[in-house]
Amino acid sequence: MRKASPTPTTTPVPSSTPLETIVLAKTDLQEIVYLSINGNVTSFQMSNVTIATNESANSTIMSFTVTGEKDTIGFSNITIPKIAIPYGTNPVILIDDQQATNQGYTQNSNNFFVWYTTHFSTHQVKVYFAVPSTSQVMSFGSLLAVCLTVPEIILIYTVIAVRRLRRKPENS
Repeated sequence: MRKASPTPTTTPVPSSTPLETIVLAKTDLQEIVYLSINGNVTSFQMSNVTIATNESANSTIMSFTVTGEKDTIGFSNITIPKIAIPYGTNPVILIDDQQATNQGYTQNSNNFFVWYTTHFSTHQVKVYFAVPSTSQVMSFGSLLAVCLTVPEIILIYTVIAVRRLRRKPENS
């Protein structure tokens, strides 16, 4: 029986990564912060880039408007200097006040590297940084209590099982 020969496919050609661009953001104290972006969202598509702090809420919000050709996908990776974020960690990206479904971040000692994708048109994007609340600290305490209690329960059942085995008569 003769095998069908595979149909050749075109060899994929890597596309060049867009060059990193600088975008200027203005803080609520009118200071200029240099943000680095790469992806297919360009500096021309981002406008009104601001960084605002809310000391009473222990939060910082970077916001901007992004505009692109409708029904296309936009991807951006934004490097934000940590010095520009006085309050908050673990950034969350909101697009038109809805949490972005495709987002993430990493960080090093100097910068946050925040990324997101969006279906283009005109959107208000917010990168929300908040200080962890006390409820998260309390949940850690609950987790610690469970981690200490479970081994004690296992130990009690082990002792009971060993005592029962010692009482059981041997078959002769």
